[in-house]
Amino acid sequence: MDDKKCPKCGEWTREDVYSCEHCDHDFTTQNRVRCPRCKSYTEDFGVCENCDYEYEDSQISEYCPKCKRKLTNSHMFCEHCGYPL
Repeated sequence: MDDKKCPKCGEWTREDVYSCEHCDHDFTTQNRVRCPRCKSYTEDFGVCENCDYEYEDSQISEYCPKCKRKLTNSHMFCEHCGYPL
């Protein structure tokens, strides 16, 4: 069985668990945001999993670039107009 690295605390935990054995991060959540630097989707913990860019919550847009309505969650598409984020 392979281990996986927790995106929140960085510790290794068993692949078959649903939460981190060290910090209790829930692996089943869909809380993903787009990195302001490389634009890949990453967990919302301030460090991109793809490019290691450290960002602040204020750098993540809270509004849809198309319809300008406030986004209530970190989705891949705007929940109001369907625009890909």
